[in-house]
Amino acid sequence: MKMTNLDGVKKSAILLITIGLDQATKVLQELSFSEIQDLIKCMLNLKKVPRTIVDQVISDFNSNFSTNDFSTVNTNYIIALSKKVLGDKDAKILLSEIKDKENIMYSIQQLNIMRPSNIANLIKREHPQIITTILVYLNPNQAAAILSCLEEKLSLDVILRISQFTGLKKSGENEFIKIINYILEENKKIISNKDGIATIIELLRSMTYDQEQKIISKIEKSNQKLANIIKLKMFVFEDIIHLDDLQIQRMIQETTLDELSIAIVTSSELLKEKILKNMSKDDSDYLRTYFIEKPSVSIDIIKEKQTNLLNIVTKFFK
Repeated sequence: MKMTNLDGVKKSAILLITIGLDQATKVLQELSFSEIQDLIKCMLNLKKVPRTIVDQVISDFNSNFSTNDFSTVNTNYIIALSKKVLGDKDAKILLSEIKDKENIMYSIQQLNIMRPSNIANLIKREHPQIITTILVYLNPNQAAAILSCLEEKLSLDVILRISQFTGLKKSGENEFIKIINYILEENKKIISNKDGIATIIELLRSMTYDQEQKIISKIEKSNQKLANIIKLKMFVFEDIIHLDDLQIQRMIQETTLDELSIAIVTSSELLKEKILKNMSKDDSDYLRTYFIEKPSVSIDIIKEKQTNLLNIVTKFFK
């Protein structure tokens, strides 16, 4: 903190924390509400003021001060001062407003260092006006990067709203803070889940199937939810072969014969046989004939049917 960086409000704030509660109260009582608000906000933002700065400010007002190296700003002093000048109710409202604005600014700083793609994914379903308000307060480069991650139609809508933006209304501040806090919390979950689970999956895939299952079994005993997430993320189509007979039968019941036949037409013989043995004789004969005839089916259609079958199977892990 340098004397040259201090404007009139900061100098006055420093003076008010040094002259005592009674004298500071008398000074503030002569000021307008907006001036009181600016000074109290400034005092709350001060932490420790170097003695040289305090001496210079006091000197400017032809006074004396203690010889401590620093003057520590006492929050309780500022609260007491606010109550003496404004009364309990108005002081509480003012201090709450100051705290809300500080929370917003801190949250905005956190958003500025987040990955733009993460923010875009978390806000893309919010109302365009909410997205607009968030982007207006962000660093311009960060805001531009987030816009580039959004769909073109939504980006154009937000850009138009930014051009018409006039400020955040008081009634919308609480909702704005909630949205930002939600984004920050979800981002923490994304980072922790992505890094941790991705590492576990990478390790498990380097093991044999039996080793993998032993580890997952141990995880299930202590954290079933985590085990289900891992199994869900690791599961690929050919892993259907590792399902037990009851799960295979359930899968067959929840799809149609035609969908199933297309989904497994290019699969391994082992997988086909496991499915066939869990079907009725008529259905298994139908599929065996289908596999022999091998009707022409596009790769895209096969992948679509496999995805549908995977969606059925992965519900078993949720």
